Amino acid sequence: MLCHHLYGCPIEGVEPYTGIFAWIGNLGKICVAMFLFCSAYGLSAGYNDITTFKDKLRFVRNRLIKFYTNYWVILLLFIPIGVFVLGRTFDVAYAGLNMPKRMVYEIFGINGGCSYIQTWWFNQLIIIMYLIFPLLYKIIKYIPLLTLVFAVLYLLFGDEYTFGIVEFNIWLLPFITGIFWKLYEDKLCSVSKICQSHKIIFALVTLSLFVVVTVIRNVLLYPNSIRMDALLTIGISLCVVSIFRLSPRLMRGVAFLGGHSMNIYLIHSFFNVPLIHNCEWLRGG
Repeated sequence: MLCHHLYGCPIEGVEPYTGIFAWIGNLGKICVAMFLFCSAYGLSAGYNDITTFKDKLRFVRNRLIKFYTNYWVILLLFIPIGVFVLGRTFDVAYAGLNMPKRMVYEIFGINGGCSYIQTWWFNQLIIIMYLIFPLLYKIIKYIPLLTLVFAVLYLLFGDEYTFGIVEFNIWLLPFITGIFWKLYEDKLCSVSKICQSHKIIFALVTLSLFVVVTVIRNVLLYPNSIRMDALLTIGISLCVVSIFRLSPRLMRGVAFLGGHSMNIYLIHSFFNVPLIHNCEWLRGG
């Protein structure tokens, strides 16, 4: 995510990155699919043992409360920094739009691509995914393969503009894949369990596969590479787990970063190059 927004997002009047940096910036776009996959996996892990309808509603409600609590703290702390320090005032952020309406939407995280911070378009997407998660979970539990086939067909041929979100047809698949993986984890991980006695070999194999797939993604499929991110994010997850499992300290480090991933996502764009580029005193102007 950080590499994508640093190297992969063009800035008006600034020469774009090329070579390895452009490659890394493009690859970093996979952060969206990874957030969705991991979120769906985590939701499914907590949802699996819930039986009553009331408890299921409470589960979704608590997830939304957790998200909004996190989001509103960042909103209150950092938007004043954006306005008074970085010069991104509301009339700049919502230029040509209905400002009061957009500010209300901002509070509820449903501004999409018109958000105060452009990377916060993801808020609207993840909120919708939380809301439809119980339905998706139930469908995948009873007709898993048919659901995956539908998601793939929807990715290839579906309307890319759903719920006011561009490319929703692309982002639905990694979320569904995360649910699917958790529900059928024992069967899907049978190969990796067999390879536990050869951890180093397994790590090298998954790393090699990851390199091959990323080359295909960045070279052969560019600029439509995000269409295979649902598949690639599974490869990255296996690669990271297999490699970092070799060291308990590294595994704890990944777990620590994962626990703070939402805060990193919400905060990092306040210090992103495009925003800093527009701040005169940081540029010495």
